[in-house]
Amino acid sequence: MTTLIILLALINMIHFTAVDKLPEQREHQIYITVDRGICLNEAGDGKVLTLDQQHDYISYKGTGAATGDQVITFCVMNPLNDYCDDIIYRTDINLH
Repeated sequence: MTTLIILLALINMIHFTAVDKLPEQREHQIYITVDRGICLNEAGDGKVLTLDQQHDYISYKGTGAATGDQVITFCVMNPLNDYCDDIIYRTDINLH
């Protein structure tokens, strides 16, 4: 029963959102951003499709993404602060 209560508490603390919808005040909640991007060249330069052009850069170097590949990126944001670039875990799924 204790495990169930802890699991339910964690579920209420975890929120999925797109990076452009990430709240400025996260109040120690866990946010996982889910965004689609595209690999622009063989060097792994990419862009997040949900962000404006000034803030859309992302590196796909080392992910196996080739030019033109679409990639889904999952980022777990640090719940201990509200910095928009403090990512504690990231994984990418290449859609080829």
